[in-house]
Amino acid sequence: MKKKLCTTLIILVSGLIISVFVYKVYLIQIDTEYAVNFSKVFQTYDINVVDSYFTKDTCIIYNGKQTTYDKVRNNIVIACKEKKYDFSEGSSYGYGNDKFINGVQDVGIRLYGNLCGEKTGECKIKIKLRKTGLFSFEIESVESNDEIFGYIFLGEQL
Repeated sequence: MKKKLCTTLIILVSGLIISVFVYKVYLIQIDTEYAVNFSKVFQTYDINVVDSYFTKDTCIIYNGKQTTYDKVRNNIVIACKEKKYDFSEGSSYGYGNDKFINGVQDVGIRLYGNLCGEKTGECKIKIKLRKTGLFSFEIESVESNDEIFGYIFLGEQL
């Protein structure tokens, strides 16, 4: 009887350790997933897909100007219709420090694409990714000073 209890306890503890390890690996990769998805979301030109990536309260910061996604959404709709920007598959990558400090991780994104047919070079974007549940996250803020960002989010004329 004691041998069966001991075996059951070892299996449970081993399962718990493996589960924690798998979850840690998942957390380590989430920053890269959000970074790669940035270009994928915008290359669809579908506002519903973009809406699912951000929340209405996501803070948008461009050249010191601060607003919310809800307030700039119409600019994004227009940018999606005009299709003056282009992000090819795999045009963004990024990384964080793999740590959620007070539930937030800073993720740096490097994005490459075209704006009005001209290569934009490297667009640097910073997002703050908030952990909202065990397997759920949301973008708290997105920030950049690059022209393509200003065009898409703030509707700045080219």
